[in-house]
Amino acid sequence: MSRLALRFSLLAGLCVLAAPVSAKGADKHAMALEQELQLAASEGLPTTAAEFEKYLPAKILGENAATYYLQLTKIRPRSWMPLTLLSDSIYDPLSIGRAKEFLRSKERELALIDTASRFSCRFERDWSLGAAVLFPEMTELKNGAQLVLLRGNVAAAEGRFGDAILAAEQAERIERHIRTEPTLISQLVANSITSIIWRNLAALAFRYHGHAEFTKALQRSMSAIAPPDLKSMYRFSLVELLSTIELCRTKEGRAKVGLTLEDDKDQTFGVALMTYVTRNMTEAQAKLTIVRESRSLWHEIVHPGPQSLRKNGESKLRLFKGLAKFPSAMVLTEALGSLQEDPYGFVLRDRAKRLAYRGVLRALREPVIPSSLDLRDLRSPIDGSPMQYAFDGERLEVAIRDSGGEDGRIFRLTFPPKPKPVTK
Repeated sequence: MSRLALRFSLLAGLCVLAAPVSAKGADKHAMALEQELQLAASEGLPTTAAEFEKYLPAKILGENAATYYLQLTKIRPRSWMPLTLLSDSIYDPLSIGRAKEFLRSKERELALIDTASRFSCRFERDWSLGAAVLFPEMTELKNGAQLVLLRGNVAAAEGRFGDAILAAEQAERIERHIRTEPTLISQLVANSITSIIWRNLAALAFRYHGHAEFTKALQRSMSAIAPPDLKSMYRFSLVELLSTIELCRTKEGRAKVGLTLEDDKDQTFGVALMTYVTRNMTEAQAKLTIVRESRSLWHEIVHPGPQSLRKNGESKLRLFKGLAKFPSAMVLTEALGSLQEDPYGFVLRDRAKRLAYRGVLRALREPVIPSSLDLRDLRSPIDGSPMQYAFDGERLEVAIRDSGGEDGRIFRLTFPPKPKPVTK
C-alpha cells in the first residue's frame, strides 16, 4: 500500500473510533498495556532502550572499531564522487592511474578503515532518541568498503590476485561490523555492502576468467554472509515508536528529534485532524494498540506463513491508528518511512540475488564461457519463471524477477558493466 493510500485509509478508519472511555476503562487499558509490554519483551521484541541494549554486542573495554569509523565522518573534504566509476573502470593504464591517484587522496580514510578492521565493533548511540537516532557512519562505511575494494581491484590489475581477495574479505569485516547492530538502517546498509562485494568479485572472476581464486572467493563469500535476518531488521521497531512518543511530549525532547513550532504549523491540518479523531482514545489505549499490533507484526516475522503479508498490512493500519494519538511522533516516524517497508520483499530479493550469482558462477566455472546455459533449475522466488542467460562473446548477462506486481522488477547482472565516463 502506498504512503498516500495508507494515510487515507487511516483517516477513514479513525473516523469510526469508539466513544469516550470511562475511568474504569482507562484503568483496564493501562493494565492491558503493561501486560502487552511484558509479553513483547518476553518474545524478543524490546520495549525500552535498556532492553534493546541487551541485543547489542557486549561493551568493548579495549579498542573499538566504531571509534575509527566515527572519525571518518570528520574528515574534510568528504568527496567520494569518482569512487563507483573508478571501481568499474580499472582495466586500462589510464584508469589504473586515476584509481591510484584517487586512493592516494584517501590515505587518511584507508588508514582508519585498516585500523578498524583489526578490532571488534560496537556503535554507541542514544537509543532513547527513537526515530531520531543518528547513524552518521553508515554512508562513510559503505563508501569505505568500496574504497577497500577499489584498492583490491588495482592490485588485481597488477597481477596481485591474493591482495584483491584480501580486500574483499576486509570489506566483509566492515559488513559484519554493521550487521551486529539490529536496526533496519544498519541491516539495509550491510545488505548493500554485500551486494557491492559480490558484484566486485564476480566482475573480477569475469575479467580474469580462468583464475579460479575469484570464483572460489565469491562462493565462499556467499556461504559466509547469511540471508537478511528480519528479526535484526525489526528488533528496534517498538523501541523506536515508544521512545519517539515520549520525546515528543516535551519541548526539550522535540528539540532533540529536530521538531520545531514551524513543523507543527506546516502540519496544521493533519495534526488538528488526528487530534480530533483520536479525542476519545486515551494514551494508554493508543499505546496498547501500538504494542499489540507491533507484537502481531513481530509474530509474522518470526513465524511467517502464507497469510503473513495480508496480516501485516492489517496490523500496520491498526498500528497507525494508535500512533495518530501522538501526531508529532507520527509525523516523524512516517517521514522516516520505517513502517512502510515490506519485510518479505527483502527476503525474496535476497533469494533472487543469490540465485543470479549462482547462475554467474555456473558460467564462469566453465573453461570457456558458454554462449548458452541451461538455468531452468534456477527460478524466480516470485513467480517461478526461469533465469535468463546470455553471452555474446563479450558481455555476460543473467536476469531474474525479484519482485511481484505489475511493476515487478528484474534483477540483472551484466559483466562487464556498460562503460561509464570516469572523471577526476
